[in-house]
Amino acid sequence: MWEYLLLSAVTGLAALKLSLILYRRRTYPEPHYDWDQIDTDSLSFPDGFYWGSATAAHQVEGNLTNNWSAHEERKNLERSGAACDHWNRWKDDFQMMSDLGLNSYRFSIEWSRLEPEPGEWNVKALEVYSDMIDDLIDRGI
Repeated sequence: MWEYLLLSAVTGLAALKLSLILYRRRTYPEPHYDWDQIDTDSLSFPDGFYWGSATAAHQVEGNLTNNWSAHEERKNLERSGAACDHWNRWKDDFQMMSDLGLNSYRFSIEWSRLEPEPGEWNVKALEVYSDMIDDLIDRGI
């Protein structure tokens, strides 16, 4: 008897959830834009507008052992590996940012690169991050 009640309750909740989804889709439909009808020639942005990009160190530098790499191993996910090798190609990446006319960039600093083991500091990594910041400033980013 309890199995029937449980099945009825689960079925009822599923039906309620489906009804709510259908109601919201009908009441608040997803907008679909016809880009052939949108005039992008007259777009303008205010003076001082920030054009930028952003990265996360683990996703672009790669090849480190940190909380995210442990998560990848634990969840049997694909490892980030060398990622896009930003650590070795940052000058090329910053040149592309300059070529695109970017004037802002948000990036993270990989702590496991600065402190690979508790109390053990990688001064060379700190110098590279400092060089990155100096280069960005020189480029007006």
